[in-house]
This record gives sequence, C-alpha cells and structure tokens, in this order.
Amino acid sequence: MSEALPRIHLPGCKSLSQRALLLAAVAEGESVLTGVSHCEDSTHLCEALTELGAEFAKGEDGQLLVRGMAGPPQGERHIDVGEAGSSLRFLLPLCAAGNGVFKITGTSRLISRPHTPLLDCLRSLGAQIDQIEHAGRPGFRVTSFGLPSGVWPVSSSTSSQYISGLSMAAAWSREVYLDLPAAVPSRGYFDMTLAVVEQFCGAEAWHEEVTAVGSRLTLSGQAPRAANFDVPGDPSGASFFVVALVLIQAAAELTPDWSSLHPEARLLVQLLEAGLLERAGKQWRATGFTPPEALRLKIDPAPDAGPALAVLGASLPHGLILEGVERLRAKESDRVLGMQRLSALCGREAALEGDQLILSGGGVIVNAEAARTPFDPDQDHRMAMAAGVARLLAPNISVQHPECVAKSFPNFWTEIAKLSPRGTV
Repeated sequence: MSEALPRIHLPGCKSLSQRALLLAAVAEGESVLTGVSHCEDSTHLCEALTELGAEFAKGEDGQLLVRGMAGPPQGERHIDVGEAGSSLRFLLPLCAAGNGVFKITGTSRLISRPHTPLLDCLRSLGAQIDQIEHAGRPGFRVTSFGLPSGVWPVSSSTSSQYISGLSMAAAWSREVYLDLPAAVPSRGYFDMTLAVVEQFCGAEAWHEEVTAVGSRLTLSGQAPRAANFDVPGDPSGASFFVVALVLIQAAAELTPDWSSLHPEARLLVQLLEAGLLERAGKQWRATGFTPPEALRLKIDPAPDAGPALAVLGASLPHGLILEGVERLRAKESDRVLGMQRLSALCGREAALEGDQLILSGGGVIVNAEAARTPFDPDQDHRMAMAAGVARLLAPNISVQHPECVAKSFPNFWTEIAKLSPRGTV
C-alpha cells in the first residue's frame, strides 16, 4: 500500500471571498456563501459591512448567511478596514454610491499607499472625499448623494482593484461606461470581479466591446440579488506549497481546488509547464527536473507569489528571472526589497535591472549569514510565509511576528509543518 500524502488544507480564495461578501451585503434577500476565507481581511470586511447595515450569521457546515441591505449604504457611518487594500478600494466607491457621510479608516501604511486615481475618479463624479483622522486612525470621509450614469473616467495607470470597485458600485446608477486601457494591470482579478457581478446581478449586468485603444465596459445597472456562492480554494496560498514541494522534492494533496480565472492559478500552470511539477487531480509532485538555464516568469499578474518565487529562485541551479516587478513595491510592503532580503536569507543574491529581478540560484545555503538574525517580514503576510518555506531547508531561520500570516492564511504554520520532517516549522 502506498504511503498517504500530506493533505494541505488551503483557505478559501480571499479575492473571491471579498467580492462575494460585498455583493451579498448590498443584495436584496439572504445569500448563502460557502468556503469563505476566515482571514483577517475578510473579518474586517464583514465588520465594516455589518456597520453599514448588512447582517451575517453562521449556517450549517461552515456556510455564511448574509442578509443584504438591498442597496448602497445610507446615513452616517464609521467603518475600519484594518490593512486590507482591496476592502478600502471596494468600499470607497460603494460609499460614494450611497447617500450619507461615511468615515473609512485603516492603518497608516494602508492609507499612505497610492489611491489617487480612484479618489480623482470619485471626486469627478460628485463625491466629496476628504482625508481625516478619526479615533486615532487615518482615513477618508466620503460625503455623497449617489453616483451619476454615463462615462466614468478611468486612468490608464489604474489598478484592477479600482476598476473592480467601480464596477460593483455601478449597480444603482443606470447605465455606466468604463473605457479601459488595452492592458489592465492584473486583468485576471478584474475578470473574477465580472464573474461575481454576473452571479449576483445576472447575465445582462455587463458587456465589453473592444475599441481602438482598449475596450468599453458597459454596466447596465442591474441591482444585486441574493445568491448561493461557493468560494473555491486560494491559489495564492497554494503557490507557497508548490514551491515548498520543489524545494524538498516531495508530493502533497492540495485541497480545495481553485478557480482557473485567478492569476495565481495561471502562474501554477507555468510551473507545471516548466517541468518542475506534475499534477494528478489534487495531488502535486516535484519531478526532480533541473531547468538548463534561468527560469523566466512574468510576476506582474501574480504579485502575491513573488516572495515564494524568490525562495524558488535561490533553490534552482541557474536561478530565476522575474519580469514586471515594479508593481510589487506598492503591496503590503516593498516586496522587491523584501524579495532581495529573502534571497540573502537563502544565501543568494537578487539584482534589480530595470523592471526585472534576477535571482541567482545554486541552492539554499543552510547557514547563510543573513539567517543569523530573525527575519523581519515588515508585517507582510506573504513575506513571512516565504521565509517559512525557506525554513524547510534552513531550519535555523526564524521569523519575527509570525502571526502576521493571519491576514490571508491563519493556519499557514500548521499546514507548512506537514511538509517538515521535524513536524514543525
């Protein structure tokens, strides 16, 4: 009888959880959500949506029952989103679509991140948005009487989260048009938004036509209705485990499965195509294949996997070249700098050349100089998780504030320990 493989339990997809939570909260009726991520970001979002008027209750088998508020928020409210960038970028347009005064606060790091294109768009549509401090937290005060129909301006440098937030807030403005650039950053995340909008608002909620300079998205003003929604697994979390399998040349079962729409899922396919792994259903296995030259991957569509790939690059004989790294500087931390520190933690170097990060390979060095002091993830959950993966080969690595992984993957340390011969990481 063959030995049973370790079974890695992934959290629900955080990106899809947040989109489903928001649309269920503004829908008419009671939605049933299955597999919602229980990470800190989802918890903060549920608390914010409760303050705005939605109701949440636990159902059977881990289901979440959401009684929607049947429209955008009203009145005078204060909500806090913690350090969740997507929650902030979704709630700003939602509150602008409502009628009232809304104070949205968060951590200093979150509020200081770049939000100008979204704020400029909402202000041009009539929302008054002021930067404030409330109860010792920085944030924004949104004063609004709803958003108009017509063309909503979209900056060519905008992010997929901004466009996603606008698309979910357009349901109460009759027809809205968004002129999108030819290359929407992280387009896969926006495609996920449109899929969730369609499930809650119907098949006629949107359509997109190609133009000479990109595309025009038409949102038809269909109000969200209660729906049953199953949240798949999180491929962002899975990326750390498939990298771990390559490092230790092992196999495991990853469950539940994830949506192929997710950009991180496409990155996992690239690792399969590179020959590093093979897959049979939920089972993933390292092949032992050694790429004859540096592996080259585009990281811009899948920024959450960057830290894990820094460790992978150190472990490969000829290293790894990551293209499109600049956007990683505006994540929870400066991940370009963080990935260079992860390379040093593994005893290797990472050189930045333009928009490429060249990770020298040769294998993880067990007693690297940088590993003599605890690794500071800069409160970035993905950086801490990547250091945990490196620790499978270099057990002397220690991580400051390991609890920060709860932002996206509360049980990460329990799950990664299943791949350690010592049973702990």
